Amino acid sequence: MIERWTVKWHPGIMWHNCDPLLFQTRREARAYIEKQYGYIKTRADLRRDPYNWRLPKAIRVQVILKEIS
Repeated sequence: MIERWTVKWHPGIMWHNCDPLLFQTRREARAYIEKQYGYIKTRADLRRDPYNWRLPKAIRVQVILKEIS
């Protein structure tokens, strides 16, 4: 089993071109969040109703590779 970090934003894990976003370290995942979604911290209009946006979270996941024949 391989452990990696990914980005979770309600309701689930983020994907890019049909692949899950996977990072080697938590630091890399958090840097991606800051670069792509950091603007949310400064946008009070997005943080309150009706949007209630919050920054995505970096979470640790286990990647299982299984051969399908």
